[in-house]
Amino acid sequence: MGIRLLAVTTIWAAVAGVVEAAQPSFRIVVYDQAGVSESTLREAMETARWIYQSAGVQTHWIGCRVSPDLNQHCALPPEGDYIKAILRPNGAGLQKTDEGLGLALMVKGEPGALCYAFIEPARALANLAHGSLAVVLGSILAHEVGHLMGLKHSELGIMKSKFERSEIIYAESGRLLFDSRDAKVLRASIGKH
Repeated sequence: MGIRLLAVTTIWAAVAGVVEAAQPSFRIVVYDQAGVSESTLREAMETARWIYQSAGVQTHWIGCRVSPDLNQHCALPPEGDYIKAILRPNGAGLQKTDEGLGLALMVKGEPGALCYAFIEPARALANLAHGSLAVVLGSILAHEVGHLMGLKHSELGIMKSKFERSEIIYAESGRLLFDSRDAKVLRASIGKH
């Protein structure tokens, strides 16, 4: 009986690995120019990864500390093989945004490859909702990368045009996700990027 259970478990693990490998996937490198803590950065990337996983899309998030020390460089994938997300203290000097939490830079007719998340307004929203800065940042990153993948604002979910206290409460419980229509668009768009 123990051998049979082991065989079934091994087969199930192999099937799960094939299913996961078959899911659409892409990489995002998060450049931290704001100096958030290592644990906050790691949790923010995990939050964003979970949001995409819930939509049936596998993402690989790589944290990169921006440092003037050339010996502290990041191991990056080949250029053009990933999306760049930059954490900045705020949006000063960049194009204004509606909600002031982030910005996705888009060139008409070309896939997007750069977005920003702003720490100061994210921290203010986290404080307002009595939530975690990491969860707010992860939600902003997922939203802005969603724009780069071709998604527009929606009335509900992670692509809502403005995050308020209620969205962060949902995010804290893992329920601020892509709606089914956006998830379908994301899965279809992966092959185009």
